[in-house]
Amino acid sequence: MKKVMWKWNINGFTLLEVMIAVAIIAMTAVTIIHTRNRSLDMLSESINITTATLLAKQKMVEAEIKGFPETGEDEGDFEEEEYKWLHWRRIVSPMNFSEHIRKIEVIVSWKNGEKRYVNLITYIAEKKILAAPQD
Repeated sequence: MKKVMWKWNINGFTLLEVMIAVAIIAMTAVTIIHTRNRSLDMLSESINITTATLLAKQKMVEAEIKGFPETGEDEGDFEEEEYKWLHWRRIVSPMNFSEHIRKIEVIVSWKNGEKRYVNLITYIAEKKILAAPQD
């Protein structure tokens, strides 16, 4: 009786090895694409927050330039077309411990219905010139 010997070619990959390699590559590709998309979302978000912060600072400086502000509130939308998606509100309130200090709060919020905003607060003192004592 003659024995039949099978000779295996060990130079190639089996179908199972190829399928596992393709699955690993596919999972890696999905992870990389998801990470890239999340990174782009975060970049867009940081640009929006930076823009809102700089515009809030602009409204804060406008109040400081005018000198010692009166108490009250004012609000509005930014005039520039590229900032129409933002709304601002400025609140000037007196301090309990001194009538010569005001708290200025500027809130810049998104107008698209999201509950997102940037809030800056500063304090400004009334500038008084004290008379020098006379001899």
